[in-house]
Amino acid sequence: LKYIGRILGRSLDDPDGIFPHKFIRETLEVYHNDDLTYEVVLGKMESIGFRTPTDGVKEQKIATVYKNNADSLEITYPETSKIFKKLAGYYEDMAKSDQLYSEIGAIV
Repeated sequence: LKYIGRILGRSLDDPDGIFPHKFIRETLEVYHNDDLTYEVVLGKMESIGFRTPTDGVKEQKIATVYKNNADSLEITYPETSKIFKKLAGYYEDMAKSDQLYSEIGAIV
């Protein structure tokens, strides 16, 4: 499941603009496997690539998008909603870390 989830986590967005593609959302609902869902989250996080810390504003905006996606898909795609909630938490943590880093950097 590890490799399948990681590959699915790097998939393209659906034409509706929401990650992951609708086919993957439906697959996650059929298998309803927490380990697979977790691996999709990790695959998405790994696909972010190189980044440099900023003031955290960009990451907070991304977290808000993921929260909104989680809310809008919670009924139809509860497994995908879990992915969005985890990604929102990840980006919120990054935003807090980046904000702290920028504040400390300003002091030094």
